[in-house]
Formats: sequence, C-alpha cells, structure tokens
Amino acid sequence: MAGPAGAPMKVSYSAQEWCGHVYAQLVFNAGSARQTLHSYFDGEADQQNRLDYPADGIAEDALWFWARGWAGPALESGGSASVKLLMSLAASRTRHEPLAWNPATLSRSAASEQISVPAGTFVVERRTAEVEGGTSRTFYVEAAAPHRIIRWETSDGEQAEMLAGERLQYWKMNGPEFVGALEKLGLSPRPARTP
Repeated sequence: MAGPAGAPMKVSYSAQEWCGHVYAQLVFNAGSARQTLHSYFDGEADQQNRLDYPADGIAEDALWFWARGWAGPALESGGSASVKLLMSLAASRTRHEPLAWNPATLSRSAASEQISVPAGTFVVERRTAEVEGGTSRTFYVEAAAPHRIIRWETSDGEQAEMLAGERLQYWKMNGPEFVGALEKLGLSPRPARTP
C-alpha cells in the first residue's frame, strides 16, 4: 500500500498559460512516487522522475482528506504527529521548484469551537498542518458527520469559507429544469454558448 489509509493513488495538475501548457502527475506506489511532467518551459520538456515515499509521508494535495478524517494519520483530540509532507504539484509548478518532502506537524484541537460563515453557524474542530519552512494550513472541520470543511486558511494569507451547501444528486440534475438548484446555492446559470 502507498502511504496511510486514504492516501491518494494519483494526483494530477495542469495549467494553461498564454505561451503554453503544463501537465504534471504523481502516481503513488509502495515506497515511491512516480512523477510525469510535460512542460513548455525551457529546460523542462518531458520528464519522468521517481521520489522515495517515506512511511510517514503524506501529500500536501491530500490534506483536505486528512482534515476530514478520511486519510491517516488519525489523531485523537489534542493530538499531533510529525510527518513528511510532499509539496503540492501546484506549488512545485508555480515556484519552479522540484518536488520535496518537508518536515511537518499535523495537529487536532483538544476542544471544539463555534464559527459563523455565510452558510451558517457550525461547531468545528481545528486541524492544522504546520510545515517547516513552508506554508501552514488550518482547517475548521464540522464536528458532526459528514465533517465538511467549513473554513480554511494558510499562513500566507489564503482563505476560503463555505458560502452555501446542499446535498443533491447532481448526476441526475443536468437539464435546464434544474436551474433553481443553482440559485439556491447563490450561483448563476452559465450563459448560452455563442455559435
């Protein structure tokens, strides 16, 4: 098995810019991660790389799953764990840095707290990933199932919060008669395509 329970088997990233495209993916195996990179940047082109996958490793791209309790390591209230965190593909690409494992501490708050966001007021637990020499993230996770992420923020100023939520069978709601569901979420229908 590659990594703790709930760890991703594959992560991909793509970017389209004025002058070209970039595509990167990681495929996780027992003990290693294989990276494929296709880039228009000078000196990058097409690459295949292999990274060791430490037993205590977790991908930054999987932190949202870890925060919701879907991926290990599982922490008791007030607990923490030292791990190796693999920088995200997005961070690697935007910084033009090779992927690297960085020491990090994952922690879970000892007590719950109440927060208010546009979607309502929720009782949450705080989950934090503090990365040595990197961006740290704090997740405010709904204490009750399904443990949605109500808000998150980073040490470099990035923030997001839940605006609305509705459990819908979206795969059955792909016709124009379901536009009302978008409006319930505060979204607008997409304009008609031009010929």
